[in-house]
This record gives sequence, C-alpha cells and structure tokens, in this order.
Amino acid sequence: MQRVEGTGPIISLYGADLSGAYLFSSTLSGARLSQADLSRAELARAKLIDADLGQVNLSYANLSRAKLMGANLSEADLERADLSSALVIFADLRQADLRETNLRNADLSNADLRGTNLSDARLEGADLHWADLRGADGITNEELYQEANSLEGATLPNGWQYEDWLKSKDRDEDGKNGGSS
Repeated sequence: MQRVEGTGPIISLYGADLSGAYLFSSTLSGARLSQADLSRAELARAKLIDADLGQVNLSYANLSRAKLMGANLSEADLERADLSSALVIFADLRQADLRETNLRNADLSNADLRGTNLSDARLEGADLHWADLRGADGITNEELYQEANSLEGATLPNGWQYEDWLKSKDRDEDGKNGGSS
C-alpha cells in the first residue's frame, strides 16, 4: 500500500483476480476500497454490497454479474468496464451512487440500475441495452438518448420502455400529441 501526501491510502490491485469475492460487511460501512486501482481486475460474480468504491479505477475491469447494491461508486472510473450479464443474470447496481462516475463505453447491458444516482455520470458510448433504469436519479431520458450507444429494450428512469419513448418522442417532434396512443 502506498500513501500520497494529503490523501488516504491507494491500493493497487491492477489485474487482480477477485472473481466471486465477497466483500460485503454486516456493518453499515461495507468494504472500503476508495481510491484503489482495480483496473483490468477480474471481479465477475463479486459481491460488493454497500462497498465504498469512491474514486476507484475500475477501467477495463470485468464486473459481469457482480452485486453492487448500495455501493458508492462516485467519481469512479469504469471506462470500458464490463458490467454485462448472460441472459437474466445481471450486474446489480440497485441504489448505487454513480455520481460523477466515468461509464464511457462501459457495457451495462442487462444491468439493474433501479434507484441509482447517475448525476453528472459520463455515459458516452455506454451499452445500456435491456438495462433497468427505473427510478434512476440525475439523468433524463433525453440525456440517455444523446449519450448511450445502445438503449434497445431498456426501461428508462420514468418507467417507459425505450422503444415506446422513442415513438412518443417522434410524435411530439412531428407536432402530434405524444400523450395519446
């Protein structure tokens, strides 16, 4: 562990294989890995429930099927991270704090992002197809549309299916009433 003057500890777990790791704590604090370097780490099926991952570098990390419920990922770097899943099993990010998180080009397909805070998150090029974003805060349907690479089959923050919202948006732009069927 190295220390940088004026900051907390910085841990390098670059490329570590933590597949299936169980970093849940029964205390309110959960696991604390803030400012750690977990870039390219293997975290498939890891349980990081209530973990403090603020400012963590998780770029290129494999977090497929990870459980991140209630995790603090604010200001973390998840660029090109794999948070995808196979079929019904998904990355669970319910109630996670993703404020100011870099999710550029991240694979969030099939992810459960219900109730997640996405304020000022960077989602350029992110794959959110079949993701569930119901109740997500800090982002609008329009912002998702402009930033994400794919929203096919996604449930948007307001509960609309992406394709239905697109049809409604198209009707509104044509001057027709988007509120009627």
